[in-house]
Amino acid sequence: MKTSLLKFCQDKAWRKQFIRYWLLDPFWGGLDLMCHYSFRLMPLSVPQKIGAFLGELAGKYRFQKANQRAEHCLKLLKPDLSDADRAQLLLAMWRNIGRTMSEYSIADLLWKDGRVTTENADVIKRCREQKRPIIFVTAHLGNWEVISGYCIDNNLDSLSLYQPERNRFVTQLAEKSRKKLGTRTVAAGRQALRRMSQHLTQGHVVWLAIDEYKKGRVWGPLLGRDLDTRSSNAAYAVRLAQRHHAAIIPYRTERKPLSHFVVTFYEPLFVNNNADEIRSALDKQVESWVREHPEQWYMLHEFRS
Repeated sequence: MKTSLLKFCQDKAWRKQFIRYWLLDPFWGGLDLMCHYSFRLMPLSVPQKIGAFLGELAGKYRFQKANQRAEHCLKLLKPDLSDADRAQLLLAMWRNIGRTMSEYSIADLLWKDGRVTTENADVIKRCREQKRPIIFVTAHLGNWEVISGYCIDNNLDSLSLYQPERNRFVTQLAEKSRKKLGTRTVAAGRQALRRMSQHLTQGHVVWLAIDEYKKGRVWGPLLGRDLDTRSSNAAYAVRLAQRHHAAIIPYRTERKPLSHFVVTFYEPLFVNNNADEIRSALDKQVESWVREHPEQWYMLHEFRS
């Protein structure tokens, strides 16, 4: 006890970790848990309004450094806009993040309520008729997880790759929410590729975001950066597609007014001896989505140039 108290007083890094693990994480995790079950009792539009309000507050007071990063990134993506217009996009980004967090509680209800529309889903039907495994590739836009409802309704056994949250309580809550969506999950790590490969071998579907955040960087789109992307999610997707003769189907989710979403599926990509070309095509595809709607990009505040 005396040793721990002495370490608490003298070791700043240990003290910070102790406070976060034993005080801050349980506090924020408990708050998220309370909101999660409360939101499911409300009309669907109410949690999103609450989320937008909380997201705006978080950007202004809690995540000031992240707010500065997002502001810098917007200058790269939208150099032609005025400072006032970029400020509006920045505000919309935080509101979108807040809405997305609130929607973990109600994502399954959004699909059942008919608030998610799909476009160009025939590309999936064609691949299934050819008995090809499918790899969905996406970015953290709008709410990328609402595709789960489509997978359930169309008997697609899907496995998604995810990055655990720093807060262990938030991670547990997110896993519970994904189970309600009917999606199997695998945490990013050494076993992830093996699990996804086994799933594709059985003719099922995997999906992963190629704008992942790890090792202090957002790995896609490159936006002119020179990064070694051989261990990125985009490289994993291409490698898996090559091994299993799978179709890579990009999709994006766009947030619309009144708590609606449009999920657009794009033409499938097939990997032969053109792995580098496919990776480049995927990166350019995601970049076009991000440039069109940077305020709906969840990774905007994490991006480092």
